[in-house]
Amino acid sequence: MQLWLIVPVLLVSLGAPGQQASSATSLGTVSSSNSETAATRPGMSTCYFYRHRLTRDAIKKIDIYIDGVKAIKLVNGRWTSIQLSPGHHLIKPNDDQHGVELDLESDKTYYFEVGFGEKTLVHGVHKQIKPVLKEQAVYEIKQLKPLDQEDIAWTPKVQNGKP
Repeated sequence: MQLWLIVPVLLVSLGAPGQQASSATSLGTVSSSNSETAATRPGMSTCYFYRHRLTRDAIKKIDIYIDGVKAIKLVNGRWTSIQLSPGHHLIKPNDDQHGVELDLESDKTYYFEVGFGEKTLVHGVHKQIKPVLKEQAVYEIKQLKPLDQEDIAWTPKVQNGKP
């Protein structure tokens, strides 16, 4: 008899299943403390970058360059988004071992996971960046904190390496 009282209370506290599914697919529930990175401008592409919260190399920041211009210093357990003009861009960490070369479309959103690769006997740890599906990125970003303003060098005035 007591079980019948507990089940409805649990269902109400968890919310309706449809509500959870819709919020999980919408990045609108994730907002940055930085208003410039959170706002989307018409005709621009939005790129989200995030780094998991890991103990390995936790104090190291990973610099991300866009078309040769330093855009962000990604800290362990943080995320940010920036606006880019549509067109061809090269996005890479500050080493030449990994990178993403792609053609961005206007009013589209792209997601990138940034981290460290495997350490080998011959080579040290290298930085890596990889595109991620929206559904995966939304889930993972919700578990992280927004990147501090001091670690974002990219501004709306800096596009294609021109201030």
